[in-house]
Amino acid sequence: MNTLPKENEITLFRYRNRLMAGVCVNISHTRARFAVSVRTSHNVPLENILQTTGHIGNDKSAGAAWLNCAETSSADIDLCDLWELVLEENEIWHLNELTELYYNHMPTSEQLSAFLVSLETSTYFDAEGRGFRAVDRSEVSHRLEMIARGKEREAEREAFLKWLQYKGTGKDDWIERLKDVAIYGDQSKYAHWLERMAGETISARKAFDRLVAEGILDQHTFVELMREDIPLNFPDLLIKEADAIQAMYNGAQLAHRQDLTYLDAVTIDDASTTDMDDAVSVQFREDGSYQVGVHITDVSTLIPAHSALDEEARNRGASLYLPEAKYPMLPPVLSENLGSLIPHENRLAVSLLWDVRPDGIMETPTWTLSVIRCCEKLSYDEADAILDDIMHPQHAMLSALFDAAETLFIHRVEAGAVAVNQIDRRVDISTDETVNIEIKKRDSSADLLVSELMVKANVEAAKLCVEQNAPAIFRVQNAPDLSDLEPTNIEQLHRYRVLTRMRAAAISLQPGLHGGLG
Repeated sequence: MNTLPKENEITLFRYRNRLMAGVCVNISHTRARFAVSVRTSHNVPLENILQTTGHIGNDKSAGAAWLNCAETSSADIDLCDLWELVLEENEIWHLNELTELYYNHMPTSEQLSAFLVSLETSTYFDAEGRGFRAVDRSEVSHRLEMIARGKEREAEREAFLKWLQYKGTGKDDWIERLKDVAIYGDQSKYAHWLERMAGETISARKAFDRLVAEGILDQHTFVELMREDIPLNFPDLLIKEADAIQAMYNGAQLAHRQDLTYLDAVTIDDASTTDMDDAVSVQFREDGSYQVGVHITDVSTLIPAHSALDEEARNRGASLYLPEAKYPMLPPVLSENLGSLIPHENRLAVSLLWDVRPDGIMETPTWTLSVIRCCEKLSYDEADAILDDIMHPQHAMLSALFDAAETLFIHRVEAGAVAVNQIDRRVDISTDETVNIEIKKRDSSADLLVSELMVKANVEAAKLCVEQNAPAIFRVQNAPDLSDLEPTNIEQLHRYRVLTRMRAAAISLQPGLHGGLG
């Protein structure tokens, strides 16, 4: 069967280490050209010819059809017993010899071709020239092990694809890897693994949707927070520590603090706020002067320094408010209870107090560690309504606070503060997942009252830190250049022009001016 092929004879040969079949077009002393399709032919060295079939091809695609039949027939050939038979001989076997041993008779051309296909892809034999040598036993064991692993991987891949298509049950490691892709996208260390398993690139969104369908993630899960490794929930250890602080809270913490529970302090926040961390108060005097109080909840006294809760609060830095949820800096038992200025409850606070004389002049403020008891929780709308109602029992108190706030605002503008009416864009998502967007100007009387008193408290806190040489983090900002700002009666345009000229604020360990606030 090693004779040279005749014209148009179907022949099997190796081309670039690949078994192929073609129809002989022409032949020279060293090479033969075979047509493998209507448009393609290969020039092959004669030593690469493995089998001449004796069959004439009717067209140029006859070789491919012959090889397809041979590949189909080769699926029924098991070379293991033949390998065991010739293993000890350690010699090169010709195709015809091995085929005769296998079939125990002279094989047909079709059988030879099928056997050749089987040998070319065999675990048990390696090609050497035109012949084949039995592979040693240890190498066969290794190959069989690799084949078994490959089948396991393919079976796992098929199971994974079914699960990815919302069928079957997912494995824990699949879920964890898919979660990593949902969080980190193409930067995930499992992105290439997922592409190999799925046979295509899987987007972070598709991975996320699959995990939502599986119930692993919620459709409102904040992937961005997970990507930045920002914890969404408090571990049990911190919850227990917070509960212990709540349980141990008693009058001992109130000692050596100024008792300001006699003040009619109120909180002013959004109606939905549950963690009230600041309050304001007024104490009127008979001479027409009055005392203004700004009270900030003193949670730090409750939490032991360097405790697990303290470290967690340091890591979080602040409470995070999002449309769908709130992620507090401290567990709710503290942030919404013991550390919140709830009406009619004694709470620890740091209070800034200053007197306003009858002529409106403000005296130097003082700081004190205090105990306060708020009398009411007001929303901004409720506070505005009280300011508009001169008959309301709390009108005088809020009106005095507003007067003080207005004076502070004027002083800031005179010092160079940029006065623009800011806009709040509030996004709420209801329980039925309806998205509500509210655009609200921050120019009401209650807005000014709260914002100015809070700015005052922050400025005085910064001054105290500087005076006491206490380490602090300061927010500073260079003043914008508004000297050539064109005047306009269009509020939105004026706000846009001013805000686009604002310099970026910065965080500094050194005190400095704040150009925006004056």
